[in-house]
Amino acid sequence: MWKLKTNKRKLLKYRGEKCLNCNYSLNKTDRYCPKCSQLNSTKRITLIDLFRDFFDVIFSYDSKFRKTTWTLIRYPGKATKEYTSGKKASYSNPFRFFLSMSFIYIIILLLTFDLSQVDEFAQEKFSEKYLQETAHRADSIQQIVRDSLDIIAPELKDTTKISAPFSAIKLVSNRGQKEKKEINKDSIHFFSAKKYFDSLATTNLSFTDITDYKSDVFKYGIEKQNMRSYSHLLEEMKIEDTWENQISYKLGLNYYKIKTTPSLYLSFIISKLPFLVFFTIPFLAFFIWLVYQKKTFYYMDHMVFCYQTLTILIFSVLLWTVSVFFTGGGILSSSIFLVIFIYNLIYLYLAMRRFYGQGRLKTFVKYIYIHTIFSILAIIATIIFSIISFILY
Repeated sequence: MWKLKTNKRKLLKYRGEKCLNCNYSLNKTDRYCPKCSQLNSTKRITLIDLFRDFFDVIFSYDSKFRKTTWTLIRYPGKATKEYTSGKKASYSNPFRFFLSMSFIYIIILLLTFDLSQVDEFAQEKFSEKYLQETAHRADSIQQIVRDSLDIIAPELKDTTKISAPFSAIKLVSNRGQKEKKEINKDSIHFFSAKKYFDSLATTNLSFTDITDYKSDVFKYGIEKQNMRSYSHLLEEMKIEDTWENQISYKLGLNYYKIKTTPSLYLSFIISKLPFLVFFTIPFLAFFIWLVYQKKTFYYMDHMVFCYQTLTILIFSVLLWTVSVFFTGGGILSSSIFLVIFIYNLIYLYLAMRRFYGQGRLKTFVKYIYIHTIFSILAIIATIIFSIISFILY
């Protein structure tokens, strides 16, 4: 194992006769304070010292982080069983370990994940030029076929069969026409915003509907009038600064940012995956506690099991992200993803068998139950998280 160069702060010449942390009397032979365990050193801290302390935690021979990681990967459920039985000095704190792995995940994700192609696709599909060209192309192709039928089979010219091959293309054309009508409507509302907003206040519409209608007007100003500033929009639309208008503007601005640069929003969502899992785990632990009430486990034991087990999920996503970076996606990356997915399915079963100590059939039934509960919680949490992320983005 790689070890950092000897830390000069531990040298004998820097040792003092009193602990700088708790003022306990020390001898020159005392490397650490016997009362608070702080290093006996009077040397000033440097930037190198800070980096050394950080990497020592991960790479030193007695690193709890390294041992916890290896045990979790190699022996499913063992670290959790030993930690809850009292061997806390041998392993990292489950919460701290989860957050440390999440931090590493986010750093590597930001360095490796490239979603630029998503932006290119969005800019192409949402551009007015694309919609107009597609609609024009559909009309042109349909006209060519009609002209051909005049020569080849004039009896089919007026039948409805002629429109069938173009239904998919005309959907895009119709979408273009629909968007054009929406743009015209929003432009009218934009230039008469005060009157339009006042009229919405007199209706029986809900707050959600009103903010949605207002956000459409703000979207028009942001996108079509090229105005990003809230104050500039208020001045142009001649409306007052209210909390309703602020929310509507925020929704309109977020819609525009996601529409034009969806990669940033996707990166924002993906980077928050560990936090989504972190806040879902207490609820999952509660449902696990319900099916293991007769066993000698407390709720916090289930919490530790969930945090340490689902850390493997974060670690797996991390490995797949790195594989995408080095392979550029494709078949190899898909194969790695499949292997990781199967590993996670097997891992949870083995972890449950070792930690809870029940038979294969009981473990399998509860395994299905836990997977179902986690899937439901994940869907609900994802929906709530997506809505909150959209508002706060």
